[in-house]
Amino acid sequence: MKRIVLVLFVLLAATAVMAEDLTVGMVLSAHRAGADANGLVKMINDPVYTVIKITPADIETLKAAGVPQEAITALEARMSAPTLAMASPDDKRLVDIVRLAKSGLSEALIVNTIKASNETYDLSANDLVYLKENGVNDVIIGALMATKSKAVTPTAEGAPAAAAVAVLAAQNTEDVVEDLVLAQQGFLKKDRKGRIVVKPDEIDWIDSGKPDENFSFKPAGIEKVWLTSRVNGTTYFPYQVNIQISKGARYRFQDLNKETGSNGAVLKLFDVIKARFPSILVGEPEINK
Repeated sequence: MKRIVLVLFVLLAATAVMAEDLTVGMVLSAHRAGADANGLVKMINDPVYTVIKITPADIETLKAAGVPQEAITALEARMSAPTLAMASPDDKRLVDIVRLAKSGLSEALIVNTIKASNETYDLSANDLVYLKENGVNDVIIGALMATKSKAVTPTAEGAPAAAAVAVLAAQNTEDVVEDLVLAQQGFLKKDRKGRIVVKPDEIDWIDSGKPDENFSFKPAGIEKVWLTSRVNGTTYFPYQVNIQISKGARYRFQDLNKETGSNGAVLKLFDVIKARFPSILVGEPEINK
């Protein structure tokens, strides 16, 4: 029965994507299909609904049908909102960014998705207004704006621009990522604590307990890198970086303090590898339910 209800709700949501008007019938249908209060509120607040065709009398109908108070409150807020037209983005890809921001995904996962897409965004004033009106926070907007700076343009006579020089200088240094755990597979294998040292042409694992457990691998031998996340309420928590070696081992690196809600080391390692070795394939995020 639960599976049937879920399918009905997904179908309703898919139909709603094509609509522009929100009606009392749509809210009632979603409620009767089994949508909970959170699902109804997300539906009501979806920016795709530019016109709210619900009257005060309809509100009483919804209350009588047992629609949760949270949904009623969300409807009343939209009904009483100013009727000024919402901004429409010049870059239509931003509609998907707004949907991600409103979906409950974590800020970090959205930022990583933007970086991994390798797409460039040149935000206009209208785009910025659209994003802010739809509740997209400054960190995500900053990540969108940062994609424009990825393009390095040559100066006269083919000399590298200042940005390119800075990138080359950074690549000649080492990045150290502390507080990592090498997650082992197998009943008798124990996870190892240590750190990663990322060099221009080599990545080293430095074991905290046993130096003989140290090892290295070449970036050129990496097949792909990707994140594993777990569901945390309505958001996703990236807790592991996976590195697949071509025709070889798969290394799994986790944050030492992940059980207390920390994933800074994991995100740093992921970002360092992508920044230093942009040719490495970034795989789709893996969700561990």
